[in-house]
Amino acid sequence: MKNFVRKGETLDYPVATNGTAVKSGDLVIAGALIGIAVTNIGLGEVGALNLKGVYEIAKATGAIDLGDKLYYSTTNRNLTKTATDNIYVGVAFESVLSAATSVKLLLTNGI
Repeated sequence: MKNFVRKGETLDYPVATNGTAVKSGDLVIAGALIGIAVTNIGLGEVGALNLKGVYEIAKATGAIDLGDKLYYSTTNRNLTKTATDNIYVGVAFESVLSAATSVKLLLTNGI
């Protein structure tokens, strides 16, 4: 196919020189795309974000069931089931109890 560019599983993500450095494993919001940093990305550098896959991410207090929609709180830097004022990032890939500090997230990127 002549117009194929790439699979779209990763994104080259530039961090502005006046932005915030990104740590490996951080959840990153790039417009309407949600990614997980593959490596540390320093100020003024470009690094890869994975746009697909399952990742263990910190969560807010509260039980989560397999398949629940999950949202990212930029204020608390964790996942929650609360949609209000938060950004949809994917679905729970497991069920966890309220006391759990993390949950496995399946990135959906608009699917």
